[in-house]
Amino acid sequence: MQGPLPVDPATIFPIGSITKQFTAAAIVLLAREHRLSLDEKAAAYVPLAPHATEYTVRQLLQQTTGLVNYTSVPDFLTTVAESRTITPEGLLALIARAPLGFTPGTRFEYSNTNYAVLGTIIEALARVPYGRFVHEHIAQPLGLTHLTYGPPPAGSDVTRGYEPQTGATAVTPWTVQATYAAGGLYAAPADLVRWDEAFFGGRLLDAATVGTMTTPPQLPGGAHTDYAMGWVRQELDGHPTVWHNGGVIGAHTRNSYFPEQRIEVVVFANSAGFDETRVVREAFRALVPPTEAQLAAERAR
Repeated sequence: MQGPLPVDPATIFPIGSITKQFTAAAIVLLAREHRLSLDEKAAAYVPLAPHATEYTVRQLLQQTTGLVNYTSVPDFLTTVAESRTITPEGLLALIARAPLGFTPGTRFEYSNTNYAVLGTIIEALARVPYGRFVHEHIAQPLGLTHLTYGPPPAGSDVTRGYEPQTGATAVTPWTVQATYAAGGLYAAPADLVRWDEAFFGGRLLDAATVGTMTTPPQLPGGAHTDYAMGWVRQELDGHPTVWHNGGVIGAHTRNSYFPEQRIEVVVFANSAGFDETRVVREAFRALVPPTEAQLAAERAR
């Protein structure tokens, strides 16, 4: 383990599933340009994707397709342990024979496979690699200097990750590109601050579109979901917040935005061993102190 090294707003971390916010934005940008329809079946754009005739692009964004999560497939860790990376086609091949878990659009179930399929749609329509599209259409215009797909350039200030272990527990060697458009981006804290300011400030998409992307769908039969399009909408201490977290081996991140107060709380750590919600709550409370009623209710629990 290295000695303590300072982290500053430009220190780069893998951001894991916060990548989904950028993938969702990329898809919506393509829809704005009329290059795709969110309510078209995925097969119209990627006919070879698993079960692509059965779910829409919108259902991929909202994680209501029923696609099996490729990270839960035993062959995933075996494959990345042997090769250290895997292609998008290889990811989808892992679950190609697995049936859908439920009828698309009827309930929510988190699956990285949804966003891997979205990545292939971006590449099919834009005719450039996923990382290049994100760089040219999101990172560069918004000044997200350190946002990259895959390892940053040599010499960059990249954090070293650690995992709590006991005994001889082995950590599977892999690269974050193995998670592709579901979790393969790197960024610095300053990038996510700028991202939130730009996204919620209307610099990339208009307010109505941002509202749609941060509002969970109504599901049939009383089924509930907090997941919108790369953003989760919930309440913290009675205050609406939209957020997403991300975790890979040796790093954990969370990006939270409180729309009523226009407050961002961005959390980065080079280990998974901490309570991210507590950190967000304490940071938010430092700016918006809880009421006496909230404190009394907490003491009574």
